[in-house]
Amino acid sequence: MSDHNNNHTPPPQQSGGGGGGATMAFIVGGLVVAVGLIAWVMFGDSGGGDTVGGGESSDVNVSVETSDGAADDVADAAEDTADAVEGAADDVEGAAQDVEDAAENVEGETQQ
Repeated sequence: MSDHNNNHTPPPQQSGGGGGGATMAFIVGGLVVAVGLIAWVMFGDSGGGDTVGGGESSDVNVSVETSDGAADDVADAAEDTADAVEGAADDVEGAAQDVEDAAENVEGETQQ
């Protein structure tokens, strides 16, 4: 009969490598360069100064007109908001006092 050896040992594994990390760095670097080129094309200055489209100069004028009534409405809204916040704070303070009183009642009952 033949002798069978059932003790199989796997071949030794190699350590090191790092090929996956180098590949990932190459891909990320390529993406960074691509995004940089796209940003340069999209937002880069063509050297022509303030131009739009086919090289035409453009001026933008913005004027904002307000009235005293609008300013008063904003002031009233701010005052109403402050009153609402103050009322909410009072409600929270009252609720906190109720919780404190309930805790004292529970503590008094457990001591008896």
